[in-house]
Amino acid sequence: MAAGRQLFEGRGLCATCHGIAGEGMLGPTTTLHAGKTKWLHHDGSLEGVVAVITAGVDADHSTSGQVMPPRGGSRLTDAQVRQVAAYVLHLHRKPLAPS
Repeated sequence: MAAGRQLFEGRGLCATCHGIAGEGMLGPTTTLHAGKTKWLHHDGSLEGVVAVITAGVDADHSTSGQVMPPRGGSRLTDAQVRQVAAYVLHLHRKPLAPS
């Protein structure tokens, strides 16, 4: 989990849009926490999250108008994408702390 978090917050560029704690920086569709959002582009499985991170979300498939480049615009390896996906699932299972 620590490796996925480190990649999410740094080299993976995920936190740029999703926020350091997964709170979402570009509106509600970028929030990753349970109770704040629902999965929009996959079934909530590890493989589903991996597929979305790997392929990204283009404008034609975005329900909010927000796009996500493949691999978040980073150069993550397949193994690193899986680590990030596991961390994203971890974030989704815990409620967002009150601000």
